[in-house]
Amino acid sequence: MRALTLGWIICGAFQAWAHGEDKPGPQGGFISMPGAFHVELVPVSEQQLKVYLLDLHWKNPTLKDSSIKLSHGSTSARCTERKDHFVCDFPMAVNLKEAGELKVDATREGQKGTTVRYSLPLRLEKHH
Repeated sequence: MRALTLGWIICGAFQAWAHGEDKPGPQGGFISMPGAFHVELVPVSEQQLKVYLLDLHWKNPTLKDSSIKLSHGSTSARCTERKDHFVCDFPMAVNLKEAGELKVDATREGQKGTTVRYSLPLRLEKHH
């Protein structure tokens, strides 16, 4: 039983590394793969993040038929579109550099991803 559990843990770790969650994205941010695309979070301040919706090769950021929702506990960020990314602002009561959890729900070009959870503060490691 222990060998099977260990096997699942090792496979999960290799899968995380295969998707790049252990290294910075093209804009220097934190990568996750909620579906057939990647999300890159780039911290701007204690209350603001840039969010890029990238293809499978970490390229071609797009907003076409796309949406993003970020939440910290019961508080949601206000996200606005820019040229090729979203800028998401949390109220002053939220500090993204303190311990907590950030939930990200993304849709890229009509493809809805699963909810991704990041441990705060953001760091390069596997999130759950």
